[in-house]
Amino acid sequence: MSNTIDKYVIQFCQDSLKVLKKYNNKINHNLSESEYKEFYKYDSKGVAIYSITEPILKFIIFSELCKKYQIWPEGNFYNGKKLLDIGLFYKTVKNIEEEIAPDIAIEMKWGGIKKNGEFATWSLKNLVSDIYKLNKECDIKNKYLMQFIVIHSDEMEIDNTLLK
Repeated sequence: MSNTIDKYVIQFCQDSLKVLKKYNNKINHNLSESEYKEFYKYDSKGVAIYSITEPILKFIIFSELCKKYQIWPEGNFYNGKKLLDIGLFYKTVKNIEEEIAPDIAIEMKWGGIKKNGEFATWSLKNLVSDIYKLNKECDIKNKYLMQFIVIHSDEMEIDNTLLK
């Protein structure tokens, strides 16, 4: 079943990427067509602008994909008080009277890459921290990381074959 769940999560990631690209294009368009183009001249022109954080990305993904997936955009599914970023159900749940653990645990993480293509130190530390947290403190069997990295250079090529 894990191969099937892997495919399900890959589809969820592909759908999430489409949603975020849509919002990225919308933000870019609004800033590019603004009456105040000079004011925004040095700003990022998409989802990396200013204070867009994981909770905002999570809300965008949830609000667009809740029609296709059973998603909990946050839940207390760790041992302790830590919150899981996304709980995704593979098996259809028809009636939820109390909070039950999802089939799939997804942690979201912003990431950064240096110009030479290596992970930024802070990015690698955050990634390792989430891997540890998922493996040691989460009892959900199917665990995944969803990492977001915004590339500002046309020269850097990213291998995204998993999402094709």
